[in-house]
Amino acid sequence: MVTEYGVASLHGKSVRERVTELANIAHPAFRDELRAWARGQRWT
Repeated sequence: MVTEYGVASLHGKSVRERVTELANIAHPAFRDELRAWARGQRWT
């Protein structure tokens, strides 16, 4: 997956790893919110 904020390789990764990778390439204004949501879902 590619965004203007980076590249995330998701192939062969666990759900937890994918969530982390996607949060890392999200818009900086939303990264903390995405990580908090993922913790609430127990994905990280």
